Amino acid sequence: MTGFCPAVSANGARRSYPASALLFLTAPTDVRLARLRRRETAIFGVDAIGPGGARHKEYEAFIEWATAYDDNTAIGRSRPGHETWLSRLPCPVIRLDGSEPIDILVEKVVAVG
Repeated sequence: MTGFCPAVSANGARRSYPASALLFLTAPTDVRLARLRRRETAIFGVDAIGPGGARHKEYEAFIEWATAYDDNTAIGRSRPGHETWLSRLPCPVIRLDGSEPIDILVEKVVAVG
């Protein structure tokens, strides 16, 4: 049965989520960064994000920020900030490792009900 998971989000916004649990998907830093690099290349193209490209500075700044997410040196969102937010939620938090195959992740979510 779905209820509501009232919370203050990591950015301070008050929300009430219709949920019986919250899924928190993580991945090791190297996996996450490799995925981000592939995504940025697919979206903007290697010419745009490579040296001399129109988005090179933005891309480098984004990757630098994303690298700092886990160790709390990032400005804005960070893993420690999200962990603090998660610890305050009144609903269960289901943690998933995003480096696992998608079919395994789906099985885990379905098993939660």
